[in-house]
Amino acid sequence: MTVDPLDDGRRSRLTIEVDFERHGIGRLLVPLGVRRQARNEMPINLNTLKQRLEDRAKPPSAPG
Repeated sequence: MTVDPLDDGRRSRLTIEVDFERHGIGRLLVPLGVRRQARNEMPINLNTLKQRLEDRAKPPSAPG
């Protein structure tokens, strides 16, 4: 995983590389399902991470 600052630190670029080691039954499971599952779940997980980071960066709301 690499985080590169952009725009003088106001934004960031996150690069994630995923590699699976295959041993035993994993030699069959990785190509058949694990990669596909990771590819499907990654956008959801990254969106959740983005939302959490953005929520932390917001100033607290004034009491209403």
